Amino acid sequence: MMQRKTISGIIMGFILFEIIITIYLLYTGEGDSFLCDFKSSCSVVQNSIYGEIFGFKVGWFGLMGFSALLYFYFFALTEKKFRAFYFVLSLLGAIFAFYFIYLQFFILKTICKICLIVDVTMIIIFAFSYFWFREVCKIK
Repeated sequence: MMQRKTISGIIMGFILFEIIITIYLLYTGEGDSFLCDFKSSCSVVQNSIYGEIFGFKVGWFGLMGFSALLYFYFFALTEKKFRAFYFVLSLLGAIFAFYFIYLQFFILKTICKICLIVDVTMIIIFAFSYFWFREVCKIK
């Protein structure tokens, strides 16, 4: 099994990647990205009724969520009391990611590549967080 330090570094890298890609997504706007070519429907997904919550782009909520994830992960590395909270936060992120993937494939029936990258990366973060949490809490 991978060492705890390796898993921690991978998690940190993926969280930072999420923050960077989300900022990029918010900066480029509705599909004006090299990641969203003519076969991808970024603007359709981002401008759908699921692209906003309370009048704010979903990306802003993602940025806040990924920033909170990074913040609490730093604390979870050294403080035991934050570990379960971080794990639950990563679980919630994965649930939202699966929901957004479901929306793209089954409701909107169109895919935004960059959104899919963000969602799959969140699921990967959760998977690594699960193994990390088991390791640091000595759960068998």
